[in-house]
Order: sequence, then structure tokens, then C-alpha cells
Amino acid sequence: MRKTTTTRVLALLAAAGLAVSGAACGEEGVSKAEYLRRARAVCEQGRQTLEGASDATFGNLAPGQKVPDPELDRFVRQTVIPTLRDQVRQLRALPPPKGKKGKVEEIYRALDKGLDDLEKAPQSLIDGRNPFREAELLATRYGIGVCAGTV
Repeated sequence: MRKTTTTRVLALLAAAGLAVSGAACGEEGVSKAEYLRRARAVCEQGRQTLEGASDATFGNLAPGQKVPDPELDRFVRQTVIPTLRDQVRQLRALPPPKGKKGKVEEIYRALDKGLDDLEKAPQSLIDGRNPFREAELLATRYGIGVCAGTV
């Protein structure tokens, strides 16, 4: 994968992490700061997993070399989607903030839809489409930017 393609993939993954962690912010019985700390830890672990997998899978591609479609498809289906779904599962395990369950669930549903769309069209990760656009918008409106600067 070209460096710019790798960067784009990681940027989209970070955006997905933003949506995931954005959905998880605040919780009942725990301060928002503590919840954000937990959400950041989940996001960071997922980012490291995806970054390491991307480097291992695509690190040897020559500059300008395109990732073969079957290889990208396999990477998205076997690594990206399961990793992001696991992040969502972990974040859903954190209680939502009091009175905000509906809001975070709306973000989770948008992220799940993005993952479903990505599963149908793995190329959308690098071709300019963004299957996580709605989740990102909802998370931004919610006022959360937990993982935006981690990649």
C-alpha cells in the first residue's frame, strides 16, 4: 500500500475510532473524565492493532504500488471490521451517561451501519467514500473528539 494510501486508511480508521469513542463518552456513576479515559484506552488499543496489522500487511509495498483488491478486501474483512466491532462491543459495555443512552445508541447504530457498508464494499475504505460519515457527524455534534489526534 502506498504511504498515502496507508495514511488514508489509518485516517479513516481514526475517524471510525472517533465515532466509536465519541459514542461512548460520559457514564452513569462515573465522571465524564473517567469515562473518556476508558474510551481513549479502548480506542488507542484498537488503533495500535490496526496500525500494526496495516504495517505488517502493506508495509512492503513499493511507493505508488496499489494494494490488490483481493488483499484489501481480505484485510478489511479479517482485520478492520472485527477490530472496530470489538471496539464498539467494549464501548457499549461502558454505561452511557445519565439521560444520554438514546444519543450514544444513535451513534452506535450509525457506526454499525458504517461497518455493515464497509463489509459490503471494502474499497470504500480507500476510494474516497466514507462509510463512517454519519457516525462521525453524530459524534462531532455530540461534542466528542477522543481519538482524532491519535493517528
